Amino acid sequence: LPTDYAAPWRGTDDGGSGGDDVSDRAQVAADLPSLRDYLNSELALSNLSARDRALVALLVDALDEDGYLTQPLEEIAALMSAEAAVSADELAIALHHLQNLGPAGVGARTPSECLALQIRALRTEGAAPEPVCALALVVAEQHLELLASRDYARLKQFTGADDDALRAAQQLIRGLNPRPGAAFANIETRYVIPDVFVRK
Repeated sequence: LPTDYAAPWRGTDDGGSGGDDVSDRAQVAADLPSLRDYLNSELALSNLSARDRALVALLVDALDEDGYLTQPLEEIAALMSAEAAVSADELAIALHHLQNLGPAGVGARTPSECLALQIRALRTEGAAPEPVCALALVVAEQHLELLASRDYARLKQFTGADDDALRAAQQLIRGLNPRPGAAFANIETRYVIPDVFVRK
């Protein structure tokens, strides 16, 4: 490892009591960008109009920790002032722009949509065979409950796929991240420092 990455994780010679090591770890965690920071920096590099950027930024602020948009677009539009004159259709376009920012799956409203966005990204990148992507997309969008309950007989019936094709689609789906914003979550790590050490 380069020294600048290894240094914060080096132990101390104080018998394991923590000390500066704990504050170093806290500093490393604090340096990680939040999901909103990351998306806003991506947005700043886009060639969208100022209004579109503002609408996408509005949706970025409405995302939860996992990267989902849990509030309906109509509700967000209703919260805007009359002067802003924001329609749900404009927010739908802004949502499309948001979903094209990384990481894939951000801005989804359901787990099914989140997985479908990631499958489409893999298809665009050519990272998985087209037949596997096509079947995985059908399963993610229409039959996710059957996959979760492992009802392979009904999955085969509804998709017309054989065992090998379903296995490949399932493997692709299992490799996806249903919580794309979780990698950016600022989870505070609490280290317990004992008041007393007892040594034999």
